[in-house]
Amino acid sequence: MLIYVFMKIIENQTKILKYQAEFKGVFTITHLKNLFEYKSSVDLYRQIKQLVQAKILFSFCRGIYVTVGFDLKTLSQRICPESYISMATVLANDFVIGTVPQQTLFAVKVGKTRRYDQDLGTVQHYGLCQELFFGYENNEGLLIAHSEKAFLDTLYFYQHGYKPYFNIYSDMNVSRLNKKRFDQYLKKYKNNKFIEFAKGVYHANQTN
Repeated sequence: MLIYVFMKIIENQTKILKYQAEFKGVFTITHLKNLFEYKSSVDLYRQIKQLVQAKILFSFCRGIYVTVGFDLKTLSQRICPESYISMATVLANDFVIGTVPQQTLFAVKVGKTRRYDQDLGTVQHYGLCQELFFGYENNEGLLIAHSEKAFLDTLYFYQHGYKPYFNIYSDMNVSRLNKKRFDQYLKKYKNNKFIEFAKGVYHANQTN
């Protein structure tokens, strides 16, 4: 019996390694069910538990497991497909600010703000209204904000209590932003106080 269990773990580990690159190290319950071909949910979860104990899989949040070296962006999208990567993650990637904290990702979705915090990494989903859910594009299955929207998202959530690890008035290289797109996006905001605030922060970073 123990030999059978061991051989089954090896067999399923091989399947995980085979698809690890394709799935970017992020597996949902559905992925694992299809890979392992278990008809019984009891057998499926028993095998997942054994793989977690063997440190082949790691549980990140309900229904989602990762392997060593998983991709945070893919994980964020798996947790909430109706979200787009934004704020410091995009600003750092586009050289508007310096680097983001290690193994931390910022994203935006409609609804309530949610934080997923594990030793493996942190995914922060900030929630806004449907009218402000725009300014992103699909990049190979990942929804990623344009730099200009990531800039505005940062300022929007700053006004709602978000405390960034950088100075919004001096640490952003706004020359990396498309001014025409920035102005177009800013027109979609109806709060005049926010509009003036965003213009002020943009100007402050121009003069530094």
